[in-house]
Formats: sequence, structure tokens, C-alpha cells
Amino acid sequence: MTNNITLTKSDFLEFKSCSKSFWLRRYKPDTIDWPSPTEFDKMLMADGYAVEALVRDWVQSWVRPEEMRFQQTYKSDDGLLARTDLLRQLDDGRIDLYEVKSSTSLKSQSGNHVEDAAFQVIALERTGVEVRHVYVIHVDKT
Repeated sequence: MTNNITLTKSDFLEFKSCSKSFWLRRYKPDTIDWPSPTEFDKMLMADGYAVEALVRDWVQSWVRPEEMRFQQTYKSDDGLLARTDLLRQLDDGRIDLYEVKSSTSLKSQSGNHVEDAAFQVIALERTGVEVRHVYVIHVDKT
């Protein structure tokens, strides 16, 4: 049974941060003058794109890089929507999931990256995909 409600990883993280803000943004978005991204927010987004570009280049040095897929989208019947950063499609149909982060550790000021990856695993598994391994790739601060 398919429902009409979609929940993304960003929605999930916003709900965890402030459920009232999530509810307002979802059901009454015109009641608040939502702020535009700050220059700092824009810098963080640019850093994220730069790290993704580095990972795309780095992946080419891996064994069997042709198995790697960037930005694959999955939507479960119950409305979970996940876009993977990177995944390896295995011959047996399973995948290895790679969550790419521009921070230097598994936890950052913006949240816990393990929770980000967990949301994606749940969403993918609800579409029938079996996830073999999950990896979080982050910047080496050295």
C-alpha cells in the first residue's frame, strides 16, 4: 500500500532536532518567515560538494570502480525517500552503502552521521534492497 507522505533524511533530522519546526514546515509553512541560508551555510554546502568531487576522483582508484554508483534514489512504499551518496552494487544484488561527509569525524555539530546512514539503510531495506555493509567516509583532519 503506497501512501502520499514522503519522509526524507533531512525531514527525519529536522524532526529529531525540533519536532515543532518540522511540523510547521510540513503542514503550515506560510506561518513562519523561514530564514534563507547564511553565508556560513552556503560555505558548508560548497565544502560538501567539494568533498563529493574528491571522493568521485578517489573512487576511480578502487578495485572495480565500475560497481560504484553515486546519487541513487530509493523510495519505499511507506514513503521513506533516500538518496545515497555512494554505493557498490554487488553481483548478488546486495549493496555496500557509503555515506560521504565533509566533517572530520562520525559526529559533528550538525548531527550524528551514524544516524544519517541508519535512516538510509532502513529506507533501502524497505524497498527490498539488502545492505551488506555501511561505511561513513569523512575528511582526514591530518
